[in-house]
Amino acid sequence: MSKDVTLKRVEDDIIRGDLGKARDRLHGLIASYPEDLSLRTKLAQIYWKLQYPAMAGRYWYLDSDSDEIRKAAIAIYECAYKHNAFHILHGLRIRFDPSILSDVYAKQRIESLAQQCSMKWGGAATYSYAKQKAFHIVLSRKEKLRGALVGIMVLAVVISLVILLIMGIFHLIGLLSHH
Repeated sequence: MSKDVTLKRVEDDIIRGDLGKARDRLHGLIASYPEDLSLRTKLAQIYWKLQYPAMAGRYWYLDSDSDEIRKAAIAIYECAYKHNAFHILHGLRIRFDPSILSDVYAKQRIESLAQQCSMKWGGAATYSYAKQKAFHIVLSRKEKLRGALVGIMVLAVVISLVILLIMGIFHLIGLLSHH
């Protein structure tokens, strides 16, 4: 079914009051046309009408049009992800390479979140063309080394505790056998 036919059905669903069906159709369109930001805007409006402000904020996040309702929905969305840039970025479910966007505002929002991720995690938030097209944090060598060292230290502490426990058990057995 073509995009235009599906959009017509979405409009018909909205007129009939079947917002759930309209929402589902829009999700399907976004899966097929992920770089069409106007579909995200339509979906945000549906979520707002369905009284899901965080979901509305998710889909309005890249929209340059800003009114009080959209700002409130976006604030609720950001709160839902505790203002964590990586989780916000991942939650946006961007399934396209953002560099292809002609919408400067949306591109800047995505780049800003990616930069915040890089600053916090010490790696680069990059778009991946893997099976699940999405943003991932690619850690620098320094961060990978730090993670490996932390893992080794935790393992050393666990091994030390096990050895101390075994020594304590043998000591206790020795004390009990002498009495």
